[in-house]
Amino acid sequence: DVMTLRKDIAHLQSKLVTDVECIPNMDRQRDELKLLGKVADMVSCVSDCKNSIAGLMAAGDYLGAVEAIFVARNLLQGKHTLDEDSPQPSEIQMVELGKLKALSKVSEQLQQYEQLAVTRLTNELVDVFLNWNANSPLEKSTSASNF
Repeated sequence: DVMTLRKDIAHLQSKLVTDVECIPNMDRQRDELKLLGKVADMVSCVSDCKNSIAGLMAAGDYLGAVEAIFVARNLLQGKHTLDEDSPQPSEIQMVELGKLKALSKVSEQLQQYEQLAVTRLTNELVDVFLNWNANSPLEKSTSASNF
């Protein structure tokens, strides 16, 4: 009887799709894969932000460039998530993307972009001030009467 019972159990186990003991491990694995997917989405967002900054600056959209720098920095520091469905900090530890090897230099690049934006805005402001009196109708009429 015992041998028959063992054969029947072995036969049933061979027909099972998954072993019952594996189910909790598969649940943890699914959660970890979801987290990995969120991290991959955040890395993609950082990359998209970084790649858009040069185009925004070339178009003269310095506010957009600074916003992209801000979002990328927050993602790198683990202070920002992509949406409300993202796991809450109490559920998982926030991932600091800046610690990832592939993104280790992005913070420095963002700093350089920020300095470039400040320099360009400063130059534009200086040009505006230098051309302020040159474009003024009052200044043109008084300078013409001096000759």
